[in-house]
Amino acid sequence: MPWPMVHFAIAEQASGGNASPSLLLGSIAPDAIHAREHATRADKRITHLMTEGGDFPTCELLRSELSTCLDQASGCEERQYIHGYFLHIYTDIRWTLDLYSDFEAGFHGTRDAEREAYHKEVSQLEFILLRSGLWSSSVFDRLVLGKAGFAPSLVKKDEVLRYREMKLEWLRESANEPRIAPDYFTEELVRDFIDRTSEEWRSLLIEWRLA
Repeated sequence: MPWPMVHFAIAEQASGGNASPSLLLGSIAPDAIHAREHATRADKRITHLMTEGGDFPTCELLRSELSTCLDQASGCEERQYIHGYFLHIYTDIRWTLDLYSDFEAGFHGTRDAEREAYHKEVSQLEFILLRSGLWSSSVFDRLVLGKAGFAPSLVKKDEVLRYREMKLEWLRESANEPRIAPDYFTEELVRDFIDRTSEEWRSLLIEWRLA
């Protein structure tokens, strides 16, 4: 799965270059399960609307659940958060099918070596995107203004806020940058993914009449 800066970049582009604080916070909210003590893989499947067998939700299920949550929303901030939440899930689906599957097929080594290589490359991507432009320099300021505690209630408000602080702290620490040149998840490849996925999401929202 992609890490926060990829989600932020897609949220930014999908919103026309002006992602709201709550949209940004929602775009990492499903992964707030990592801030829950004793969280299991089953818990992560739930927050990402996956089946018990680990399959991603279909586009029809995403549409249905998004529509239900938006119908329950009581204001603009809540709607923005919900849009971010479902955009995160869609991004994870596309990342797995479009990029990670090729990495997995092309990597030659042990499972542990594969995990280590992936961790280093996506860590580097975080810092590449962080230095990428004006939007990234303001993402921290906007993110801290985002509000949580809305539907879908698959992660708790305190988990989302705690996860936000965990990620901000990690990104602020320059020692976390591996300082490598990615071999698989190159900047060009990921930027193309960001462009394509944000455009797909905009088109889906129009098709679903949920924009």
